[in-house]
Amino acid sequence: MKKILYLHGFASSGASGTVDLLRREFWEREAEDKRATIVAPDIPLDPLQWL
Repeated sequence: MKKILYLHGFASSGASGTVDLLRREFWEREAEDKRATIVAPDIPLDPLQWL
């Protein structure tokens, strides 16, 4: 199965409306052989939090 990495914008989250829309479009509306999982990690505002 395909995976799509979605990196959201500044001060957003991996649970935004855009991510929900992408999940619906690439899962529910696609034929089974064309479906994709959307991976949308939460990215902290402070880059040092990732260390």
